Amino acid sequence: MNNNSDFLKIIGLFTMLIDHIGAVFYPQVTLFRIIGRIAFPIFAYQIGVGYKNTKNLRKYLLRLLLVGIISQVPYSLLFTTKTLNIFFTLLIGLIAITVYERINPALGMLFPFLSLFIDFDYGIYGVFTILVLFVFNQRNTMFIAGQGLLNITYCLWYNSFLQMYSILAVFLILYFKINIRINVSKLWFYAFYPVHLIILLLLNSNIFL
Repeated sequence: MNNNSDFLKIIGLFTMLIDHIGAVFYPQVTLFRIIGRIAFPIFAYQIGVGYKNTKNLRKYLLRLLLVGIISQVPYSLLFTTKTLNIFFTLLIGLIAITVYERINPALGMLFPFLSLFIDFDYGIYGVFTILVLFVFNQRNTMFIAGQGLLNITYCLWYNSFLQMYSILAVFLILYFKINIRINVSKLWFYAFYPVHLIILLLLNSNIFL
């Protein structure tokens, strides 16, 4: 596991912010979306880090659920969608990891297919990403190859190759070894998601004009 956990989270948050700014205000500028592809694999990887380090798995699960619930209304309004936001994807991924490691690996691998019944962000690709980055976190070749294969499958399925840029995040996770100590409250990381959605929603509604 990469020890620069908080710094990676900050990279994930700000690349996500750039992605969402692009999606809402500059949909014609592809660069925003390219930068944004870095965010999700970092969040997916951090779920595995959190699972390994948490002292209370139940509270971890509840935090993800709570932020997902709080964020859903601004997320739905901002992106005009009924899809469940990324925190529900992360929650399902954490459950999948737990089942994979504590109960049965094959059963854990079935959780991505919940996307056939529940519409959540990134769907089957998202939960498989969480599982792959967790299972192969000590095997660099498989870590890269597994995520690369998922990206190729995703791109072919949706006939869009934008998601291939997310492989950049995998190399950041594996090889960004500068030892940077950043002490930031975990609540800040959780609060950033709903707060930035609300701010973007207000800006997009021209409420300040």
